Amino acid sequence: LAPAPVRSTGPHFPMVVYATGKGINVLQETYRRFGKDWDGPRTEDGKAHGLALDSILHEILITEFDLSVQRTVDARDDLELLSRERRYFRRERRLTYEQRGSTHRVVPDAGYFAAVRSESDRQLLPLMLLEMENGTHSMAKLRRKLQGYRRWAKGGAADWLSRFYDDYGEPQKRSFRLLLVAHDKHGTVSDERRLLDLLIVTLELPANLRDSVWLTTANDLLPDRSTAATLDRTVWLRAKDCRALLPELRKFPQGRGQRRYATQRQFLRERIATLPRRGLFPQPELPPQRVILK
Repeated sequence: LAPAPVRSTGPHFPMVVYATGKGINVLQETYRRFGKDWDGPRTEDGKAHGLALDSILHEILITEFDLSVQRTVDARDDLELLSRERRYFRRERRLTYEQRGSTHRVVPDAGYFAAVRSESDRQLLPLMLLEMENGTHSMAKLRRKLQGYRRWAKGGAADWLSRFYDDYGEPQKRSFRLLLVAHDKHGTVSDERRLLDLLIVTLELPANLRDSVWLTTANDLLPDRSTAATLDRTVWLRAKDCRALLPELRKFPQGRGQRRYATQRQFLRERIATLPRRGLFPQPELPPQRVILK
C-alpha cells in the first residue's frame, strides 16, 4: 500500500491509499486466515489511470454512497443486499451492446441489488446502477453518456438482465434503475444546477429508459459527512414524475446553445420544486395501531 500523491487538498481530505497486485494478494490471504472470502479484483482494466484529484474525489463519493447503502441495510431488518459491483469491468459482467458491427460498453460507477423481506416472501427490487456526476462533464458529454445507456437498454440489456435475475429465480424480470447523483465539485454553480443539467438530457431519452432514471444531489444525499447517513431520506426525483412537463418543455426553440439551456433550467427549477421526492428503498410497513375507546 502507498499514499496516493494528491496535491491541493484541504487539511481534512481523507487519506487515500492504493494497492499493487501483490498488495491485493496480501489482502485476500488475510481474509482467508479469518475464514472469509474477499473477491477483490487485481485491477480494473489493462491500463493505468492517473491519480488526479478529480478521480480520487470521484472514488471517495462512490465509496461514501457504498457505505450509505450498507448502513441502510444494516439499520433495517427487512432489507437484504444481494449483490454489489463496482464498474462492471470484469468480462463476464460487462454491460455491452452492438453498434455498426462493433461491441461497445457502458460502465456504471457501481451497481446494487437488494430485496425487501417480509414474514411470507421476499420482493426483489430493481437492479440499481449508479452514476456519480462530479461536475466534470459538459452537456454534450452527459448526453453521450446517457445515449450509451439508451443503446444498451435497446440492445443487450434484456439478455443481460435475464441472466442476472435468473440467478435469483426471476428470469422474466427486466427492470433496472439508473441513479444519477449530481455534484458541483468546484462549488461555482451549485449541485442543484448540475442536477438540472442532468434532468434536461434525461428528459430527451425515450420513455422506457427515461422512466428508469432517479436523480438527486450529493448535498441532499450526503449532507453531513460526520454522521452515519443512510439512504432512507426522501431526496430522489424520478424522471417519470416529470412526464407532465414534457409537452411544454418541447415547445422551447430547438438547438443546444447556452441560452436555451438557461431557459430550460429556469423552467424546470420552478416546476420540480412541487414534485414529490422519494426514498430509494420502500419504507417498512408499520404494524396496525390499536385504538382503545373510552
